Amino acid sequence: MLCKIKCLWLSCRLLHVRRQTGPHASRHQWDRDQRLCRIACAQVIRRHGTHAEGTIRGAISKEAKVLKKLPQSQLPILCPNEECDDAPDRLRLSDLSESAVKPLKTALGQLVIVLLSNGRPRAFDARCPHMGSNLVTAACVGGDIVCHWHGYRFSGESGALVANPNEAIMKTLRVPSVAFDPTIKPSYQLRERALEVEDGWVRVK
Repeated sequence: MLCKIKCLWLSCRLLHVRRQTGPHASRHQWDRDQRLCRIACAQVIRRHGTHAEGTIRGAISKEAKVLKKLPQSQLPILCPNEECDDAPDRLRLSDLSESAVKPLKTALGQLVIVLLSNGRPRAFDARCPHMGSNLVTAACVGGDIVCHWHGYRFSGESGALVANPNEAIMKTLRVPSVAFDPTIKPSYQLRERALEVEDGWVRVK
């Protein structure tokens, strides 16, 4: 089953991604298109199973073209997400630490996570750029934010990706091919939000 899904996903990338972005695509283009292919593959397999492979391959390519028109914020999420409806709109600075993230809502109701990094409060959008998982339950390890679904590790200082677990977990599958270049590193980045601190309270600007 896993091998079949992997083959379908690679077929989708070969048929769609390389055709659309070309061999000199930027890292951002590669990251976005790889995510589109994963989502398209998951969406189609949910509907059709993994049987008629030829039909599925075409459906995945068609689904990816539809998804490509959507902004990042509207892409379907591949991971179950924990609800956090009771997140406050401000936090006490004294309650923040470098060992845990705290959920916080903006004035528009968007969810962010807040932590201390080198003694300063930092806030990032609470969606993992890998597959959209909610980072409210992320772990803090050595000042980094670690997504609990797939282990992607981001700097608590800048939000930049600092460790990709797939480099070790899927080492045997990371071989060069027409549809995959293992030397291209993901450029996933947590979006930072500006904070204001007043009278010991922290809120998103």
